Formats: sequence, structure tokens, C-alpha cells
Amino acid sequence: MIGRLSSIRLVRIAVVESRRNSRVRCIRTPQHLVRRREQFYIYALVILAVLAVLVIDMALMPWASARLWATVGAIFVWGASAWGILLPQQHRLVTIAPRIAPVVLGLNTTCTYLGVTAAGVIGAASLTRVDAHNLSIIGAALILVAFGVSELATRSIDAADKRQPSPDVVSA
Repeated sequence: MIGRLSSIRLVRIAVVESRRNSRVRCIRTPQHLVRRREQFYIYALVILAVLAVLVIDMALMPWASARLWATVGAIFVWGASAWGILLPQQHRLVTIAPRIAPVVLGLNTTCTYLGVTAAGVIGAASLTRVDAHNLSIIGAALILVAFGVSELATRSIDAADKRQPSPDVVSA
């Protein structure tokens, strides 16, 4: 019990110290801004690459389902890609809005759950027009839409960064 109380106190002290340090002004060098921009583009490229892999995987799913091992491989690629996109996407959001990162990440999680729900509804509605064996083609089309939206978001963020002058001194 004593160990628990002391660890809780240490956590409270760490939170108080981090709040105090967040008010400190720091100087950001041009190299820091260049590294931030490079990281942003690396994560944007990762997102686009993963979306491209998902489009190809979903488009090939009807043919992969003919053999058991091909199906297992296609589902493995789909699962790894779907999980692999979360970290770059969240890093991109935190990079864009670091001061409201918890809110942005909460909205991202909410939209992820809404997307999963919408996928079920769209899939059920599509079963009347498309054979269940070819349902992944609709998924590939929706991922292509996500690919386009991601590219538009990257261009929009880049244009906003170019318009906004970068200050030498900012609050942390």
C-alpha cells in the first residue's frame, strides 16, 4: 500500500512538472521546422503507400479467395495494412494540431468507428447489386476515395504551411 501511494505521488509530481514546463517558451530553429516538414511528408507517403496496398489487396481478393493459402495471405496483408495506417495517421494529426492533440485523436477514433459502421451498412446494401464474392471491389473503390482525400489533405496542409510565416519563438 505504501508503494502504491508513493507511485501515485510521483505521477502527480510528474504531471505538475510537465504542466509547468509546457509554459516555457522555446526557440525553434529552421532545422527543427525542416525536420518536422520532412517527417510530415514521410508519414503522408506511408499513408498513401498503405492505401495503395489496400486497394490492390481488395481488388485481388475475389481471385485470392479461390485458394485457401492465397486467402490467408490476402487477409494477412489486409489486416497488417489496416492496422499499419493508424500510427502514421495519428502522428500526422498530432503534428498538425499539437495543442489539441487529445481532442483530434478522439475525433479520429470516433470517425474510425463511424467508418467501420458505415462499411457494414454499405456492404449490406451492396449485396443486392453485387455478388458476395465480388464485394471487395466496392471496398477497393472506397479505399481509392480515401486515397484521393488523403492526397487532397496533404496538399491543403502544405498550402497552409506555406502561407503561414514560421515564427522563431513559439510557446511549447
